[in-house]
Amino acid sequence: MCARWKDHHRFEQLKKLNRKSNIKISWLVSKNDQELLDQTERYFIDLYQPLLNQTPVPAKKIIPAEIALNKTLIRLSKSNVIILGIASSDNSSQPTVYLKYPVYGRRGLSGTVSSILKSDNKRATCLRWKKYATRKKFNFWKTSCNGIFIDVSPSYPLLPLPAITKFQTLLGVEMIYIQEPEFTTILEVCPFIEQQHPGVSVFTEDPIPRLWTNSVESLKKR
Repeated sequence: MCARWKDHHRFEQLKKLNRKSNIKISWLVSKNDQELLDQTERYFIDLYQPLLNQTPVPAKKIIPAEIALNKTLIRLSKSNVIILGIASSDNSSQPTVYLKYPVYGRRGLSGTVSSILKSDNKRATCLRWKKYATRKKFNFWKTSCNGIFIDVSPSYPLLPLPAITKFQTLLGVEMIYIQEPEFTTILEVCPFIEQQHPGVSVFTEDPIPRLWTNSVESLKKR
């Protein structure tokens, strides 16, 4: 019964009503007789005149993936997530942008990052993050937006970042990135990076095409 009501199409409306006045759910045990069930339902509808009966069910506002990702990147950037680089597409894969979150010893931001990405998976959007690995208690995540993969993984061991940080824009969000010659130096010092991310190179420009953002902005200006 509990599971049925959690998936009920009126559940969100009932939750809002319950904040104002407690709602109680009652039921009758009846024979498995469809005609009897229909008669009983009509009787109680006429008797109690349910508030939501015959009213439209509000549709959820669907958030385009790139708009959802933009909001996520804003939150990730505030958690010191950086752009490591990008691997260009070949005949068998999409381009992949590699993001790294900091790890200090056995501590890191894995919990914070996971919470951010899990919250995306609960929103009314087609953007979905998949946890594809866990190593040393740190999670690895991946999603796809407008034909581009986004990979979020721990910076373990911690990457030696340059003293002067530079920023690049990813889907409208400014994020720290690693430029040359520091990028080449890091690959030499940390050869495991190329093993983890074959074909990774310096991030030079935002590869994610705008399929919705420009349309939304143009509508706002009208």
